Amino acid sequence: MGWTYTHLDKGEALNYFKGLCNYQRENLKSEFIQGAFTSFRRFYAAVRHTQIDTGKTEVWCFVAMVDWQRHDHHNFGYKDMCDTMGPNIADCPESILKLLSPTEQITASRDKDSSYAWAKNWRIRCWEQVLSKKQTKKIKDGDTVKLEFPISFRNGEKRDTFYVKKIGRRLKFMDSKNGYASYQVRRDALGNARVLQAA
Repeated sequence: MGWTYTHLDKGEALNYFKGLCNYQRENLKSEFIQGAFTSFRRFYAAVRHTQIDTGKTEVWCFVAMVDWQRHDHHNFGYKDMCDTMGPNIADCPESILKLLSPTEQITASRDKDSSYAWAKNWRIRCWEQVLSKKQTKKIKDGDTVKLEFPISFRNGEKRDTFYVKKIGRRLKFMDSKNGYASYQVRRDALGNARVLQAA
């Protein structure tokens, strides 16, 4: 699907997405359960579908990339999809992931096997992000950490051990406590990092 643009006043985006998710058709009721922006550019929501004739329910994830155009009347744009499409963005909050039905119950698509695989892969990527963020929070200013696998850098160097220094609100990964070399370490590389020496 492409992008949709409309005009929204400040603070209306959440209610707009709720309105998209809350509806009823001949044999289907759709209900917004919980939603959250993870940035100004990403929105996730748990949505319950109920088959009215059988009472069968399924909770799936509504995913939207968001675009804001401050100086345009049509200032709010979004591209919506569901987890069975395997979205590229995968930083869905843990609280929403926990509300979703097991992927084995997916019935949204005619091609059930494909939908199941896309949704399962997407949720795995989301959970990896959740766990990586938790691990990152454990790392503090002054710690010495060892990564599960060494990282190769452009200068040909390989490293798996870093001294952590907090500068402002960001953590910097240095070669040593008194060193000057700073390394860029992606968050996903910190997933199984061990603190060798606490601050």
